[in-house]
Amino acid sequence: IDAHDYDVNTVKFADNSSHILFSGGDDGLCKVWDRRTLREERPLPVGTLAGHSDGITYIDSKGDARYLISNCKDQTMKLWDIRQFSDPEGIEETKRAVSTNQWDYRWQQVPRKAAKKKVLKGDSSVMTYRGHCVLHTLIRCKFFTGGHHRAAVPLHWMCNRQRCHI
Repeated sequence: IDAHDYDVNTVKFADNSSHILFSGGDDGLCKVWDRRTLREERPLPVGTLAGHSDGITYIDSKGDARYLISNCKDQTMKLWDIRQFSDPEGIEETKRAVSTNQWDYRWQQVPRKAAKKKVLKGDSSVMTYRGHCVLHTLIRCKFFTGGHHRAAVPLHWMCNRQRCHI
């Protein structure tokens, strides 16, 4: 399927028995798909989540077919509720922001503008987390699975420093 404008970096099922799956790519968008519609001639996502300003590196699902988290090269991790999709204005704002990026996380330093806490118009995320650095590797984010509740916490690897931060 023609899912994203640029590379697709991550795909995740919403839960163990779900027909719903999520995809994220270098277009900065997280798309929600229903597997039952993928055999159509031109399948479309059932919804899109916009608010990042660079490519998405990883997605994890809470496993409840409702919440997911995404990590991004814009140095943020976002919590999403798929009951609240982005509107067309938010999607276009994300596309504009991504199209102006001219740095490569693999060998360049993080641009100073990434440190600014600017929220894009139409950002439909529930929460934005900051404090980590996507540099030299596509860092992952995971829902913490210990205890009675699954909470969103950033788990990211700093391969150039051989450290893991939780």
